[in-house]
Amino acid sequence: MGYTLHQSNRMETLLEQGADSFQRRDLFGPPLWFVVQNRNMAEWLILKLTDRNGITAGFDSLYPEQAIRQFSEHFEHPWRQDGPEPRKILFMDNLKIILYKKLEEISKRKDKRFGLLLDFLDDDSRLFDMANVLAGLFYRYGMNCFDLVAAWEEGRSIGLGGNALAHEEWQRLLWEELFGIDAPYILLSRILVHIREKELAYRGPEGRIILFGSSFLGDAGLNFFSYLSRFLPV
Repeated sequence: MGYTLHQSNRMETLLEQGADSFQRRDLFGPPLWFVVQNRNMAEWLILKLTDRNGITAGFDSLYPEQAIRQFSEHFEHPWRQDGPEPRKILFMDNLKIILYKKLEEISKRKDKRFGLLLDFLDDDSRLFDMANVLAGLFYRYGMNCFDLVAAWEEGRSIGLGGNALAHEEWQRLLWEELFGIDAPYILLSRILVHIREKELAYRGPEGRIILFGSSFLGDAGLNFFSYLSRFLPV
């Protein structure tokens, strides 16, 4: 097993460098998973590999969250908390829905701690727009902003100055209601950190993983695949 890095300033050159790695060695052997940023990249890869090799067989493309979700599920119960009930993992799709319901609840109870947020939510038509923005923001916080999340988990702000502190405060409170110690939910990024910290063992199928690109995975995603390379070639 191991983590192999190929670098190039052109994607076409990168394909040539990793030509042998980008093909399944045995059509009936272990799978080859390509982790790509989006559907357009997956289709481009298929076309280029087919043009080079005449055929592209066994091409299994996964998008970032889909890939992390699929492989993280093969670790033993990493999402369980100390209490009797497991916390529900929020992925991007259901995170938007949960945030919408939470914002609706905050708007109805007129919680003064969320004053700046309530000013924006004075029109109910803005609820979904704000939920959509916050879902992406919170997801990225979890995947990239470890110091921020660590501070929030300790119940404190990270110490931004001026008006930014006021906006951080209501975001921290909202985060606490969703992902705090006694909250019912947990983000995927926290699962990835838990897997590495506890050095959990991978119990999934064998195969090879190719990350075609890396920046779109975020720090937590890259760290996870680096850890996963103990068990599968990446």
